[in-house]
Amino acid sequence: MKIKITYPHIADKKWPRKKVIALIRLVFLGIAALCVFLNIVTKTSPWSVIVLWALFTTWSFIIWPDLVEFNRISLWIRLVTSTAVLLNIIAALFSPNAATAGVPIVWFIGVTVSGILFFTDLERQKQNMLPMLLLIFVCIFSSISGLILRGVSWELIVMGVFALALLVACFIVMRNGFVQEVKKRFHTR
Repeated sequence: MKIKITYPHIADKKWPRKKVIALIRLVFLGIAALCVFLNIVTKTSPWSVIVLWALFTTWSFIIWPDLVEFNRISLWIRLVTSTAVLLNIIAALFSPNAATAGVPIVWFIGVTVSGILFFTDLERQKQNMLPMLLLIFVCIFSSISGLILRGVSWELIVMGVFALALLVACFIVMRNGFVQEVKKRFHTR
């Protein structure tokens, strides 16, 4: 018995997505290797770490984004976190005082915009509450620890107070729904 295949043959695309991403990956790895090599050869300060982090950020946001948490709040918080890490890398390598004021301001902007994104579409964004809560708790913890370790600075106070105010606003607006949403995120059954 001879079986006749009735489905049409699918033509191969000239440049499928996998090939394009593989090519871009090679370009990114080449740039990263070249930067590290040039940094070692020139024996200067480790500027290639900044380039590596920028390449990683570009890769994770544009070329290969995370599709699990692909919503506007999560993407915004990832961008803010990446920016804060970059500022901390620059501060650690070049200027210790550079991130003192910059990082709290970046976190404050992150909390502000994530709060706006959350409250402008509350019904749909309730399920994306966990990344915002994590950012709020990081900001509160950073503010308290920064005030204890470094002393009083207006950036830390504004960041901590606003993060706490956003947490209270979430409690007030969502009432019992707040606790239910948190339980949903940590449900293990």
